[in-house]
Amino acid sequence: NQTLPPHEVIVVDDGSTDDTSAVLRAFGGRIRAVAQANAGVSAARNRGLELATGEYLAIMDADDVCRPDRFAQQVAFLARHPEFVAVGCQMERI
Repeated sequence: NQTLPPHEVIVVDDGSTDDTSAVLRAFGGRIRAVAQANAGVSAARNRGLELATGEYLAIMDADDVCRPDRFAQQVAFLARHPEFVAVGCQMERI
């Protein structure tokens, strides 16, 4: 539901033992799901970075939620400020 739809969505399943693969299949072609043996969060992020083809990368962990305008705001900021190479955001406890 992002106001700026992502170029691609890559999900790295880092050795899940639950029904993650079935949940990912339900998304069909809207996401690219890649499974790997459990190697930890760093290895999963690195694998996602290897596969990414977009200009910008947004990393989200399994328990993250973002507001609908997150990507639009971050991309707009980077476009206005080419001297920046990264942006972050605050957290809100739910």
